[in-house]
Formats: sequence, structure tokens, C-alpha cells
Amino acid sequence: MIKMSVRWLKNEPPNELEFEGISADGLRTLMGASSTPGVPKRHHSPKDLVAMGVAGCTGVDVVSILKKMRQPLQELLIDTEFSVTDEHPRVFSHCVLTYRFFGEGLESDRVLRAAALSYARYCGVSAMIKRSGCEFEPRLLLNGNDLSVEFVRALEELEKDNSSSVRANQSQLRAAVLLTGNELLAGKTADTNGRFIIKELNRLGIQVNEVRMVGDDRTMLGKTLNELAAVHEFVFMTGGLGPTQDDLTAEVVAETLKVPLEFSQEAWDICVRAFQLLGRTEIPESNRKQAMLPSGAGILPNGFGTAAGFFVTKSYPEHSSTLFALPGVPWECEQMFLQEVKKHLRSAERTFREWGPWHVWGIGESALQTQLSAVEHDLLGKYPNLHVSYQAHAGYVSYSFKAEQSAPNEEATAAADECDVASEVNRIEAIFGQRLLYRGTQTLVERLHEYFARADLRLALAESCTGGRIAAELTAFPGISAVFSGGVVAYSNQSKATLLGVSNETLRKHGAVSNATAAEMALGARRVFDSAVALSVTGIAGPGGETAEKPVGTVCFAVSLSEGLWGRLQSSALLESLSLQGWERVTGQPQSSDVLLCAEKRFGKHLPRELIQKRASVFALCTLVGVAESLGSVKS
Repeated sequence: MIKMSVRWLKNEPPNELEFEGISADGLRTLMGASSTPGVPKRHHSPKDLVAMGVAGCTGVDVVSILKKMRQPLQELLIDTEFSVTDEHPRVFSHCVLTYRFFGEGLESDRVLRAAALSYARYCGVSAMIKRSGCEFEPRLLLNGNDLSVEFVRALEELEKDNSSSVRANQSQLRAAVLLTGNELLAGKTADTNGRFIIKELNRLGIQVNEVRMVGDDRTMLGKTLNELAAVHEFVFMTGGLGPTQDDLTAEVVAETLKVPLEFSQEAWDICVRAFQLLGRTEIPESNRKQAMLPSGAGILPNGFGTAAGFFVTKSYPEHSSTLFALPGVPWECEQMFLQEVKKHLRSAERTFREWGPWHVWGIGESALQTQLSAVEHDLLGKYPNLHVSYQAHAGYVSYSFKAEQSAPNEEATAAADECDVASEVNRIEAIFGQRLLYRGTQTLVERLHEYFARADLRLALAESCTGGRIAAELTAFPGISAVFSGGVVAYSNQSKATLLGVSNETLRKHGAVSNATAAEMALGARRVFDSAVALSVTGIAGPGGETAEKPVGTVCFAVSLSEGLWGRLQSSALLESLSLQGWERVTGQPQSSDVLLCAEKRFGKHLPRELIQKRASVFALCTLVGVAESLGSVKS
């Protein structure tokens, strides 16, 4: 509780509007205004003190958090620039809030995180002013470098964290996923909808207890739907919304609810609009089936296809179950869930806070778990309901942990929870050391794109055994053209020589699968595409082609970059990280001033061809992410 008294001082004009503030513990502050135009005030006005309060409040938070993070903060300045308005009851209409951090060794990610936490969560004064309608414009500088764009991005990430820390009562909110379609059971189509829905529900704090897959069988669909709805608050059903006779979802749901099918004009309008977007004016009569939905169903608009989704609720003695029927086409299902379904999911009573994920390369799940066991033991002492997650990829491991917070509506508790695990987070990251690629929810390609763009650099590829898979991963990301110039798939020796300039002597002396050949491929790719960085890969994916010296699974990589970029990398921690992964600098290219890094990996002759190609592609992307982060973080 804060107790303050403000006493009027009864001074003579022009100082008769001066006051003295006295706190319960006797601290005194003078404030006031001049009653005569042109006569300056002698003390800060109440509005001045509010502005200072915002800066001071967020400053206390930031310094406390950075101290917990063990960051070497030397100086912090916080500037506020408030625009005053006469639009009562508002006092301020706009505020530019600028953080200026100084200190050698400050880590930008930690600084951004600390400022974002204070700005968006903890500072009660600024939160109060924001609620009054004042628009805030956040800015951040670190050692003179403007990181305002990154700060806004950190705030957006924090907002995602907030939305994924949805209040959920796990004992009450249970969900099931019902995947339908003969094509799934026949193995003709791989399911992605179930994985997507589970991931999104986990972010919302809703526990998925069961996933079932059923073919286009009316009896089996009805039986399964009844079983799931009887014990779950939510059932998410995908597929079966099309116009053909094997699309049974609407009919089965209507039978389960014991209601008739009715024509929905809203669903029909969605279907018509989809045809119009395709330039088609004639709609087959069979498509009218997509507008026949269970009586009383709510409509879920479809922005990409002809089939409207729908939702209905069935009551049971101890709970009610809401069924969401979604299209089977993955992009339609995902868009509908994100844009429509999430609006209807109930809020919750508990907050789940997640830390991470951290992405670590060059170490397996079991070894990582062994190294983290002591830290996890300490975390369990603070959060008995702690859940840790290890997700193994083909070449790196993602690690995160989450726990329930007891008081989701108290900002002070949230701040305490954030700082309460700071020491454990520092220990975790110390264990990861130079094996840590990055922390965040971005994919490898998203991270690569961000940091190459930040460094204003372009990338080229030369692929052999991966057959264009790395380029395919990159080009699947929209906007990658800003940093990716192009790639060459040079599979044969002739194409390596013709397209990339690999010398016949190198091929004869060292072979196609060698660091020497990979080096010349990377040099050629950088030259052909006039890019700042080029990566090459050549190897033996099998099942044939091996020798005693080079078994199946042998893959060679090279990275080519200029001397200038090499100088920037040497000032970062990347070289130690690359060394741990087997990368080393090579010399002996008399006709080139490029710096070359090479690595030879043995992914295992026992692995199938596809997995060797996958691991080689992921290793290449991890390397590029490391290079991108270093070049994007080091000032040129």
C-alpha cells in the first residue's frame, strides 16, 4: 500500500499553486505550477512527476531483471516524451518511451527481453496510462545501436507468449481430435491437421487426451464421435465436409445430435464466393450438399475453399461437449482454426508459463537430458507441476519447460516467476554453451531470414547429394528472396565442373565427395550468384557409391565468404560453436581471396537415403543460422 499526503503551501503569486507531497515514511517532494504566464515554475508539475514515474517504474523493473540475468549493465537512461491533450478525461495522448542501455558484454536478446517484460507486463504506472488511451511508441538503443525494430519484435513475441499462456483449467477442459478419411487409413495422405490442432491447443492450455483416426464409415464415425463427446469438452473433427457421397461429417453429427439437416444460406454463400474467386459462374448441384448442416449449427467461414466449417454443442449430465467440424485440406483447416475456432474456445482459470524453446545442435536427447537433470531437479523444487519437453529433430534438439502459475492476474507474481527461474535459465544456457543455436519459436529458416536481412547479406547454395532440398526449405518461406539469390544442383561431376568451376584435377585427386570439391563448389556458387555467403554440400546418400574410405553417409560441406565478413565472424562466438560441429578453416586457394570453412560429417551408413539427405540439409541450415546470427549481431 502507498500512502501519500499533498499539502498546499499557500505561497504568494505567482507561486500560489505549489504543493508539498509527504509520504508515510516522511519523504518530501515539492511540485507546482506558475499562475502567471511567462513566469517559469520552480518545481516539477504533477504531470512531470507522472512522466518521471513511468520512467522510474520501468527502470526499476529492467535493472532488477537484468541483475537476475547477470547482465553487466553500466548505465541506463530512460527518456519520456509525453504529448498533453485537452480531451478529458485523458491527460496524455502520445508518449515516446526510449530506453538507452550501456555496458560492454550486454547481450542484446537479454536486454530486449528485460525491456519488453517491463514495458508490456510489469510497469503498473505505464499500464495505467495506456488504459487511459495514451498511445505509447517504444524505442530501444543498446550502446548507441538502434534496436527499436527488434524491440517491437520482442514485444510481439511476448504478446504471443501471453496468448499462449491461456488460462486453462486442465481438470475441466479436455479435448479430443477425430481425423476422418479413407485416404488417411490407406496411408495415401499423411496427417498434418492433427499435429497442428494439438500444437495450438497446447498453446491455449487445453489438454488433448485422445486422437483417433476413422475412415469414411457412417457407423464407425457415429460410434467414435459419441464416445469422444461423452468424456471431452471439445472434439475437433477434420475432413468429410466435401460434396461427394463419402463426405459424411454433417450427416453423422446431425444423427448424433438427433437433429435434421437444414440448408444454410451462410454456408452456401461461402461456397459460391469460392467458385467466384476461381472465375467460375456455374456451380455443380452436388456442392449444395456443403450447405446442408445440422440444425442450429454455428458457421465457421472458410477463406480458401468451398466448405464452411461448423460447430455444435451436446449436453451431458456432468458436462457439455462442443464439436468443431473443420475441412480436411490442411491450409483450410489451419486458417479456419486460427481465424475462427479460437474465438469460441473458453477462457481458463490457470496460467501456464513456458520458457524456451532453446535449440541446441550437435548433441542428442539422452545426453542433453543427463546434463540438465540437476537443473530440472531444482526447477521441480520451485514448480512441482513442471513439464519439460525434448523435441528431437534431424540434427538438433529443441528444449523447453512450462509450469502453472498460481496467480495469473497479479503482475507482481508474473514478475516474480520470471525472475525466480533466472538462475536456472542461466545454468541451462551455460550447459548449452556454444551448442546453443538460438532461443525462440522461429523455425531455422525464419531465423536465417531475419538475421541475413538484418546484416543486409545474400546467400547462395550449391547442392549435390541433397538434390535441392536445402533450397526447397528456404523457398518455402515467403519473403526469402530478400536474402536468397539462388542455388545450383550439381549432381554429376560434369555439372560441378561446368556450372561451378570445380577443376578436373580436384575431382580426379580428391573425388566428388571431399572437402576440396565442396570448397570449389562453394566458391563457384558465390561467384555465379554474386552473393556474400555461399554454402555447398556433396556426399554419398546411398545405398551405393561408397568406398572403404568414404562409406555411405559421408557428407562434405563448405562455406565461402569474403575476408571482410570473416573479420566480423572472428569477433563473435561463432567460431567456437562451428569448431564443436567439425568445421575448420582451409587454405590453399591461390586464385581466390575468399575465406573457406569446411566440414566432413559421417551421418551413418545404416541410415536410409532420405534420412541422410534430411540430416545433411538440417546440418547445413543450422550452420547458416549460426553464420547469419553472428553476421546480423556484429556491427560492421
